Amino acid sequence: MFEGITVTGMPHIVISRGEVMIEGDKFLGRPGRGQFVKRATYAGV
Repeated sequence: MFEGITVTGMPHIVISRGEVMIEGDKFLGRPGRGQFVKRATYAGV
């Protein structure tokens, strides 16, 4: 987001198209909404 700035941490809230999908460690999205996009795991997590 900002070139040259290093950040650490995890997001607390994830919003998709105006709907809260994840808050803290709870998934709040409706089943069937969105689609899975497979990515490599991130070793820093």
